[in-house]
Amino acid sequence: MKTLFYSLIFGVILGLMLHGCAKQPETIVIEDSPESPQAPPAPDTAVSPIETADFRQLILGEIHPVPTLDPLFADNNSAKRTLQLLYEGLVRYDRDGEIVPAAAKRWSVGGDSLSYVITLRNDLYYHDSDIFSSGLGRKVVAGDVKFAFERMARNGVPSDAAELFMAIEGFQPYFQEQHNVLNPAYRQISSVSGIQAPNDTTVAFVLDERDPHFLQKMASPYASVYPSEAVAENPLDFTPVGSGPFELSQQVGDSVYIFSEFENYPRPGGDPSSLDRVDVVIEQNESNLLKALAAGDIHAIPELGPQIIRNILTPQGELSPAYSTDYIFSTPGGFTTYSLLHNPASSVSRSGVRSIFSRVDPAPLSQNIPADIVQVETVPDSVSVPSAEQPSTIYSTFWTDPFQRWFLQQLSTQWRGQPKLQIVNIRTPSKHTALYTSSFVPFYPGHSAMINSNMLVKYTVKQATLSINEIEDLRFNRYPWWINVRTVDMPGIDEL
Repeated sequence: MKTLFYSLIFGVILGLMLHGCAKQPETIVIEDSPESPQAPPAPDTAVSPIETADFRQLILGEIHPVPTLDPLFADNNSAKRTLQLLYEGLVRYDRDGEIVPAAAKRWSVGGDSLSYVITLRNDLYYHDSDIFSSGLGRKVVAGDVKFAFERMARNGVPSDAAELFMAIEGFQPYFQEQHNVLNPAYRQISSVSGIQAPNDTTVAFVLDERDPHFLQKMASPYASVYPSEAVAENPLDFTPVGSGPFELSQQVGDSVYIFSEFENYPRPGGDPSSLDRVDVVIEQNESNLLKALAAGDIHAIPELGPQIIRNILTPQGELSPAYSTDYIFSTPGGFTTYSLLHNPASSVSRSGVRSIFSRVDPAPLSQNIPADIVQVETVPDSVSVPSAEQPSTIYSTFWTDPFQRWFLQQLSTQWRGQPKLQIVNIRTPSKHTALYTSSFVPFYPGHSAMINSNMLVKYTVKQATLSINEIEDLRFNRYPWWINVRTVDMPGIDEL
């Protein structure tokens, strides 16, 4: 009966919105270049493009690992930037951090700000793939959106995406049942009641409570749209097929991703992309990454690590003479917040760890990096710290992020005497690890990390980028995971 009640209420709301009820004023956003219906694209039987003199290839050097192209498993900025080549969401950010249409053609927001009706483009297709019976990419439909959003709440995938959309009606009960009722036979909720796809071009969301950043959250890479055919029974068995401006043409392990221009991607005025190919090369060794840039093996590093920053910048934060002629350095404004926290489940007490940190000066922890890029602060304790007997060694988790590694190394250098600080190569803290690190990146204006009572030290790192002079209009914005290569202008491969 409850499900029927929700369905009836939802039908009334949707009907009122679609028929323009005068009592429900709407905010409507319409795409600049609305398209007319098109037939499905013809099969592409051409061979791979020949790399002629005007063939334009951009190679990005990323510092974080990208072990998967499943949007729900993206756990670092490199992975999130890579996803934007392959997938399209309902909306996306532009370079100014404003929401613009993507898979959505237009949307309307109810006067109570609790209901959103989104109309999809009718000329957006998935890339060709064997996951489709014909091998050809089919049209993106509203059912794909409903599937992708409900998958966020399912058991077996990280909860990061789901946490953004708990305001959707029925989302939290669906999430809780998926994660707490482990036997599927005992589950009673089959879908999220607040997400409906009444036809192939319309998807509607109803919220339990107002969320002023709902559209901004849909611009995150977590809200990428993909076909249900891409998901196998095992959550880790995912085929990366999207409808974005580039399609995956080759993958070499988890270190090289090669994307080619998706010729059927709808562009304003029908203009082709200025790039024929984008390669993403993963190199976690900062020295090797900088050498690859100098050798011309990569063209841009979207996110610099601490070692590169220290090598290329003067103490005043300017490019050193060795790099100032041939490279462009920028700080777009995005930032990542890192925290070092005490593990309350460890055998070392919070007061014991706090007593050691009372001897730590945060200033040297950002040594040789300009203050406008890294800011470090010790979080004061709200209670007095009594003296406590200390063990001989305190263990901390180890993480692959270069700034987390660098921070722990700087801390270890300053942490003299007893107990010793030892970094262990595990990600999840246990009772043997008294310290652990975490990171946070914002997804919408005002999105900030929550204050944690176990936090000892917090440091904020501003995104820094480096690229060769020949690249024009490689765009970033205030979110460090955002990148736009659609507008890049650069010479052909023979001219670089």
